[in-house]
Amino acid sequence: MFKSLQNAPRVISVFTKTPTNSALLNSITAASNKLSKNYQLEIHTKFPTYDQLQFLNNCKPHSILQSAIPFLKTSSVANFSKDEAKLLSSKELQDIADKKYWFGNKEFWVDWENQKLGDNMTNFPKA
Repeated sequence: MFKSLQNAPRVISVFTKTPTNSALLNSITAASNKLSKNYQLEIHTKFPTYDQLQFLNNCKPHSILQSAIPFLKTSSVANFSKDEAKLLSSKELQDIADKKYWFGNKEFWVDWENQKLGDNMTNFPKA
């Protein structure tokens, strides 16, 4: 089992409200020939679950998460109830954008394995 996990591609997720018109996804796709094929790209158009939000809150740089989720600038995930998260995790980012839960066209990628966030290709995982 461990051997199969070692060979599993690394998961990189992109949170975006407009996957068909995403500058970030277009950049990732354009660069994909130069990047390792050793990752699996997932596209998320819904608000993160409570567990994902807790994990994302510990990723670096934290400012990227704060720039996407407005209430994190003045509060913390700890102040966000599980019930509130449950309601939001089923909501499309498109539906909650420009409210207190998601900033407009903000999008970012997550390297779950290395606990890194990015909103451009500068620090996108190469291998």
